[in-house]
Amino acid sequence: MAKSRLEEFYTTKEHESVGWALVFFLGALVILAEMIGYSEIFAWWNGWSLFFAGVGVIMLSGTPFLFHFGKHEKAKGNLIFGLITLGIGLDGLVNFGWIWIIIFTSIGFAILLSTFSKVKK
Repeated sequence: MAKSRLEEFYTTKEHESVGWALVFFLGALVILAEMIGYSEIFAWWNGWSLFFAGVGVIMLSGTPFLFHFGKHEKAKGNLIFGLITLGIGLDGLVNFGWIWIIIFTSIGFAILLSTFSKVKK
């Protein structure tokens, strides 16, 4: 059976290239905003926290597809890295003291789920 374009995208290295390109574009936009004084105009602006939160969202956005197409180890790595970077970003953006408890608990559950749900070959 032929692979769909989406399955082909997520089972090759293409999705990693697109993800890293998005991360660098986001970094460039944050640096540009810092250079033009965006933080002076908007009091809520915290560029690097926004960058880390954005990287977390980028990493987490592909995780369900990786799980669906059988790339469980890659999906687990993306999930852990995405949650940690999202936590770094959200910690600087919102004053929510429980964020790390929620993130570390989510990572623990993800590791346990992936450990006990492995298919024996």
